[in-house]
Formats: sequence, structure tokens, C-alpha cells
Amino acid sequence: MKLEVLESIDVALTNDGQSLSANQNNASYQWLNCNEGNTAIVGATSQVYTPTTNGQYAVQITAGSCIEVSNCETILTVGTGESDNYGVVKIYPNPSNGEMTIEVTEMLLNTKVKILNVLGKQVASYDLTQTSTYLQLDLENGIYFVLIDGISSKIILEK
Repeated sequence: MKLEVLESIDVALTNDGQSLSANQNNASYQWLNCNEGNTAIVGATSQVYTPTTNGQYAVQITAGSCIEVSNCETILTVGTGESDNYGVVKIYPNPSNGEMTIEVTEMLLNTKVKILNVLGKQVASYDLTQTSTYLQLDLENGIYFVLIDGISSKIILEK
């Protein structure tokens, strides 16, 4: 009987703030959406993945007969530029004391507003049922990200 020793898989990721790279070379990759129960992202099978929405992502790496999954990494830079909103989302005032108004175009009605902290953890969620929605955020002072249908805006709370 012969014992075969397999090399361990390097599950570390490199995060440059916009893309994630699996450090393991010469393997198969399947990127996963951690915010949706580690579901596979269709077509995301390269060593490097550039998310199209903010959130947390991991990669399943297959090398030979071994399969390992990395830890989740957070990406919060998608759509954070003012020009990226294309005028479909307005959030004011910013900075805010917790009271704010979100204005959206009709195409974003009946979607969810997700508030994430700087670690990418969802800390609040609201339904958008009107083009102008008033919110009272009961959160600690700090920087947060407002996600609406893939559009992200950075807000600052100062009470």
C-alpha cells in the first residue's frame, strides 16, 4: 500500500480593494458570494475576480483531488464614485446625524436599501416603496455604505 502525500492548497487571497486574487497557482477556481450563503458566481472561474457589486467573496480552489475554500474578503469600492450613480440615487444630508433622505428614480422602486458597516456587514435594511424615502438610522458614528440594487454610496454619521 502506497501513501500519497498531497501538497496543501494556499487559500490566501490578495485584495487590492477592487479585485480579489487567489494566491494558489495551477488550480481550478470558483468564486463564491458569501452574502448569499457561499453561492457560486456564474462564470467566475478565473484566478482573479473583480466583483460587480459590493459584498463579501470567497473562492473554492481545486488542486488535484483536494478542494479548499478561502475566507471571505470584503469589497466596498464598487460604484462609490459620485459619477457612478448616474443620477438615479441621491442621499442627503451627508454627513448626517442619522436622519436622511434617499431619492431614487422609479426604476429602483420596490428594491431594498442595505446599510453596511466598513467591514461589509449589513447593519440595517429598508424597503424603497417611494421615490423619496426618509430614514432615521439608529447607528453609531462612523462611515457606512448604502447599497441599492448594486449602486453604492458612502455616508458619514456624526451625531
